[in-house]
Amino acid sequence: PPKELFELDQQKCFALQIKPERLREIRTQRMKQFNRSNTQYANLTNIKKEVSWIKNFYLRKGPKWPIIDTSNAGVVETAARIMEILDRRKGDAVA
Repeated sequence: PPKELFELDQQKCFALQIKPERLREIRTQRMKQFNRSNTQYANLTNIKKEVSWIKNFYLRKGPKWPIIDTSNAGVVETAARIMEILDRRKGDAVA
């Protein structure tokens, strides 16, 4: 990751994660859209390694970053969750 990531206000950083099987579904569909055969890009073993690597990275380098599972959430739902956390940190949250 770029060093600039750690120069940012860490209260504004979030760790996004996804289940390997869901990421495989997304990548397989993406490959079909571009008329490409399944390559290592959608290989479940490789994806599991990627997901494991990023989880370990978050634990080592971003232990204060909230982890948000995006496996079953779209962009809007994920953004709403992030805004909810930011609002709560500022004391603006209703909940």
